[in-house]
Amino acid sequence: RLVLGAQGARIGFGRLFMVTVSGFVINYITPVVALGGEPYKVSALSGTLGAGRSVSAVVLYRMVHLLGHMFLLLTGVVAAGSSCVE
Repeated sequence: RLVLGAQGARIGFGRLFMVTVSGFVINYITPVVALGGEPYKVSALSGTLGAGRSVSAVVLYRMVHLLGHMFLLLTGVVAAGSSCVE
């Protein structure tokens, strides 16, 4: 909701949750590239936010999500490396 800005107040939490979960489901059932849910999320949000704003919100969410995974992975590598040194 924070990514959507002032326009995000027009979308209810339940609808936003359903769009997010169904987008992840589509990503997991897509066999080759796990990006099938992003066009769905854009199309589901574009009716309320407009096409440009929904594309930027979905891309920003995906980037922050991947950076969070990368940060968690690097934290685990550092923790594992420091425990092996002793």
